[in-house]
Amino acid sequence: MSSSKIEDECFVTMWFYLFSLFILWIAAWVFHGELSRAFPLYFASGSYGENFYWWVMKALLWLLPIFLILKKEKRSLLDLFKSERSFKLSLFWGLASAVVWIALAGVLDKLMGKIFEAPIHALSLVGGVLVAPIVEEIAFRGFVLARLEGSFSKLSANLLTSLFFVLIHWVGWYFQGKLSLASLWDPSLLIFAFSLYAGLIKKKSTS
Repeated sequence: MSSSKIEDECFVTMWFYLFSLFILWIAAWVFHGELSRAFPLYFASGSYGENFYWWVMKALLWLLPIFLILKKEKRSLLDLFKSERSFKLSLFWGLASAVVWIALAGVLDKLMGKIFEAPIHALSLVGGVLVAPIVEEIAFRGFVLARLEGSFSKLSANLLTSLFFVLIHWVGWYFQGKLSLASLWDPSLLIFAFSLYAGLIKKKSTS
Protein backbone atom coordinates (compact mmCIF):
# COMPACT_ATOMS: atom_id res chain seq x y z
CA MET A 1 0.00 0.00 0.00
CA SER A 2 1.39 3.43 -0.96
CA SER A 3 2.29 5.97 1.73
CA SER A 4 -0.26 8.47 0.36
CA LYS A 5 -3.06 5.91 0.62
CA ILE A 6 -2.02 5.07 4.18
CA GLU A 7 -2.06 8.78 5.07
CA ASP A 8 -5.52 9.15 3.52
CA GLU A 9 -6.83 6.21 5.55
CA CYS A 10 -5.30 7.65 8.73
CA PHE A 11 -6.97 10.98 7.99
CA VAL A 12 -10.36 9.32 7.45
CA THR A 13 -10.12 7.27 10.64
CA MET A 14 -9.22 10.43 12.57
CA TRP A 15 -12.36 12.24 11.37
CA PHE A 16 -14.46 9.15 12.06
CA TYR A 17 -12.99 9.00 15.56
CA LEU A 18 -13.76 12.68 16.23
CA PHE A 19 -17.30 12.46 14.88
CA SER A 20 -18.02 9.32 16.89
CA LEU A 21 -16.43 10.82 19.99
CA PHE A 22 -18.67 13.89 19.93
CA ILE A 23 -21.81 11.82 19.35
CA LEU A 24 -20.95 9.30 22.06
CA TRP A 25 -19.81 12.01 24.47
CA ILE A 26 -23.19 13.71 24.12
CA ALA A 27 -24.86 10.34 24.76
CA ALA A 28 -22.65 9.85 27.84
CA TRP A 29 -23.81 13.18 29.24
CA VAL A 30 -27.45 12.35 28.55
CA PHE A 31 -27.02 9.01 30.32
CA HIS A 32 -25.26 10.75 33.20
CA GLY A 33 -28.24 13.06 33.58
CA GLU A 34 -30.56 10.07 33.81
CA LEU A 35 -28.32 8.42 36.40
CA SER A 36 -28.09 11.57 38.52
CA ARG A 37 -31.87 11.88 38.53
CA ALA A 38 -32.43 8.20 39.31
CA PHE A 39 -29.63 7.94 41.89
CA PRO A 40 -28.95 11.48 43.15
CA LEU A 41 -27.07 10.25 46.20
CA TYR A 42 -24.49 8.35 44.13
CA PHE A 43 -24.11 10.57 41.07
CA ALA A 44 -24.31 14.07 42.52
CA SER A 45 -21.85 16.66 41.22
CA GLY A 46 -18.38 15.92 42.57
CA SER A 47 -19.40 12.58 44.08
CA TYR A 48 -17.32 9.42 43.92
CA GLY A 49 -19.93 7.82 41.67
CA GLU A 50 -19.76 10.69 39.21
CA ASN A 51 -15.96 10.63 39.13
CA PHE A 52 -15.88 6.88 38.57
CA TYR A 53 -18.50 7.20 35.84
CA TRP A 54 -16.40 9.70 33.88
CA TRP A 55 -13.27 7.62 34.33
CA VAL A 56 -15.05 4.68 32.73
CA MET A 57 -16.56 6.81 29.95
CA LYS A 58 -13.22 8.33 29.04
CA ALA A 59 -11.61 4.90 28.92
CA LEU A 60 -14.39 3.47 26.75
CA LEU A 61 -15.12 6.44 24.48
CA TRP A 62 -11.82 8.30 24.24
CA LEU A 63 -9.16 5.58 24.51
CA LEU A 64 -10.64 2.23 23.48
CA PRO A 65 -11.41 3.33 19.87
CA ILE A 66 -7.83 4.58 19.49
CA PHE A 67 -6.39 1.28 20.70
CA LEU A 68 -8.70 -0.62 18.31
CA ILE A 69 -7.73 1.60 15.36
CA LEU A 70 -4.03 1.20 16.12
CA LYS A 71 -4.42 -2.54 16.54
CA LYS A 72 -6.09 -2.78 13.14
CA GLU A 73 -3.24 -0.79 11.63
CA LYS A 74 -0.72 -3.01 13.46
CA ARG A 75 0.71 -0.02 15.27
CA SER A 76 1.37 0.75 18.92
CA LEU A 77 0.55 3.69 21.13
CA LEU A 78 4.19 4.78 21.04
CA ASP A 79 3.87 5.32 17.28
CA LEU A 80 1.73 8.37 18.06
CA PHE A 81 4.66 9.93 19.88
CA LYS A 82 7.47 8.52 17.70
CA SER A 83 9.37 7.03 20.64
CA GLU A 84 9.00 5.87 24.24
CA ARG A 85 11.07 8.85 25.36
CA SER A 86 8.84 11.40 23.61
CA PHE A 87 5.75 9.64 24.99
CA LYS A 88 7.08 9.91 28.53
CA LEU A 89 8.09 13.53 28.00
CA SER A 90 4.67 14.40 26.60
CA LEU A 91 2.94 12.77 29.55
CA PHE A 92 5.31 14.46 31.99
CA TRP A 93 4.61 17.92 30.59
CA GLY A 94 0.92 17.14 30.32
CA LEU A 95 0.80 16.14 33.99
CA ALA A 96 2.92 19.11 35.04
CA SER A 97 0.63 21.45 33.13
CA ALA A 98 -2.40 19.85 34.78
CA VAL A 99 -0.91 20.45 38.23
CA VAL A 100 -0.47 24.13 37.38
CA TRP A 101 -4.00 24.18 35.96
CA ILE A 102 -5.51 22.74 39.14
CA ALA A 103 -3.39 25.04 41.30
CA LEU A 104 -4.76 28.03 39.43
CA ALA A 105 -8.35 26.77 39.65
CA GLY A 106 -9.16 29.08 42.55
CA VAL A 107 -7.90 32.12 40.63
CA LEU A 108 -9.59 31.07 37.40
CA ASP A 109 -12.88 30.36 39.17
CA LYS A 110 -14.18 33.90 38.84
CA LEU A 111 -12.82 34.37 35.35
CA MET A 112 -14.24 31.10 34.04
CA GLY A 113 -17.82 31.50 35.20
CA LYS A 114 -17.58 28.95 38.04
CA ILE A 115 -16.41 26.09 35.84
CA PHE A 116 -14.63 24.69 38.89
CA GLU A 117 -17.46 25.23 41.35
CA ALA A 118 -17.84 21.54 42.33
CA PRO A 119 -16.00 20.62 45.55
CA ILE A 120 -12.65 18.97 44.98
CA HIS A 121 -11.94 15.82 46.99
CA ALA A 122 -9.26 13.17 46.58
CA LEU A 123 -10.90 11.33 43.68
CA SER A 124 -11.62 14.55 41.79
CA LEU A 125 -8.01 15.60 42.29
CA VAL A 126 -6.72 12.29 40.94
CA GLY A 127 -9.03 12.62 37.95
CA GLY A 128 -8.00 16.20 37.27
CA VAL A 129 -4.27 15.80 37.81
CA LEU A 130 -3.67 12.24 36.57
CA VAL A 131 -6.50 10.64 34.58
CA ALA A 132 -7.71 13.58 32.47
CA PRO A 133 -4.23 14.74 31.33
CA ILE A 134 -3.21 11.23 30.27
CA VAL A 135 -6.45 10.62 28.37
CA GLU A 136 -6.38 14.04 26.71
CA GLU A 137 -2.69 13.72 25.83
CA ILE A 138 -3.24 10.39 24.11
CA ALA A 139 -6.50 11.33 22.39
CA PHE A 140 -5.86 14.88 21.23
CA ARG A 141 -2.12 15.57 21.29
CA GLY A 142 -1.31 11.99 20.36
CA PHE A 143 -3.94 10.61 17.99
CA VAL A 144 -5.76 13.65 16.56
CA LEU A 145 -2.80 16.02 16.33
CA ALA A 146 -0.49 13.39 14.87
CA ARG A 147 -2.97 12.55 12.12
CA LEU A 148 -3.76 16.15 11.31
CA GLU A 149 -0.04 16.80 10.92
CA GLY A 150 -0.10 14.31 8.06
CA SER A 151 -2.36 16.64 6.04
CA PHE A 152 -1.72 20.11 7.47
CA SER A 153 1.20 22.17 8.68
CA LYS A 154 2.15 21.64 12.32
CA LEU A 155 0.71 25.04 13.26
CA SER A 156 -2.59 24.44 11.45
CA ALA A 157 -2.85 20.95 12.93
CA ASN A 158 -2.27 22.34 16.43
CA LEU A 159 -4.87 25.08 15.90
CA LEU A 160 -7.46 22.56 14.66
CA THR A 161 -6.73 20.14 17.50
CA SER A 162 -7.11 22.95 20.03
CA LEU A 163 -10.43 23.96 18.46
CA PHE A 164 -11.76 20.41 18.75
CA PHE A 165 -10.45 20.27 22.32
CA VAL A 166 -12.49 23.36 23.20
CA LEU A 167 -15.60 22.01 21.46
CA ILE A 168 -15.50 18.74 23.40
CA HIS A 169 -15.53 20.83 26.58
CA TRP A 170 -18.57 22.72 25.29
CA VAL A 171 -20.53 19.47 25.39
CA GLY A 172 -19.99 19.12 29.13
CA TRP A 173 -20.63 22.79 29.80
CA TYR A 174 -23.92 22.61 27.92
CA PHE A 175 -25.21 19.73 30.04
CA GLN A 176 -23.97 21.46 33.18
CA GLY A 177 -25.93 24.58 32.22
CA LYS A 178 -22.76 26.65 31.85
CA LEU A 179 -22.71 27.16 28.08
CA SER A 180 -23.79 30.80 27.83
CA LEU A 181 -22.38 33.69 25.83
CA ALA A 182 -21.78 35.64 29.01
CA SER A 183 -19.35 33.08 30.45
CA LEU A 184 -18.23 31.15 27.37
CA TRP A 185 -15.34 33.00 25.80
CA ASP A 186 -12.89 33.38 28.68
CA PRO A 187 -12.75 29.66 29.57
CA SER A 188 -12.76 28.71 25.89
CA LEU A 189 -9.78 30.95 25.16
CA LEU A 190 -7.94 29.63 28.20
CA ILE A 191 -8.49 26.01 27.21
CA PHE A 192 -7.58 26.80 23.59
CA ALA A 193 -4.32 28.41 24.74
CA PHE A 194 -3.66 25.49 27.09
CA SER A 195 -4.11 23.02 24.23
CA LEU A 196 -1.84 25.03 21.93
CA TYR A 197 0.81 25.03 24.63
CA ALA A 198 0.45 21.26 25.13
CA GLY A 199 0.76 20.76 21.37
CA LEU A 200 3.97 22.80 21.31
CA ILE A 201 5.32 20.74 24.20
CA LYS A 202 4.60 17.56 22.25
CA LYS A 203 6.34 19.00 19.19
CA LYS A 204 9.44 19.82 21.25
CA SER A 205 9.46 16.40 22.90
CA THR A 206 9.29 14.60 19.53
CA SER A 207 11.84 16.77 17.74
